[in-house]
Amino acid sequence: KIINNKYLIMNLIFLGSLIFYVLVLIYGPSPRDPGGILFQGVSQKFILFNFIFSIIAQTMGFKKLIEKY
Repeated sequence: KIINNKYLIMNLIFLGSLIFYVLVLIYGPSPRDPGGILFQGVSQKFILFNFIFSIIAQTMGFKKLIEKY
């Protein structure tokens, strides 16, 4: 009840994208192929930006929580 549920939803979205990225690493195209390296690179950037957004959102949420109490 202290932390808003939207942060839980954001963490679940991040977890889902992380699982997707691991599946891409395991079952995705080989990075030795020209198209495969592009797909792997885009997947890496997607998970990186998702991670950064998740950290920023959590930091802002915890800042609001600290200011509240």
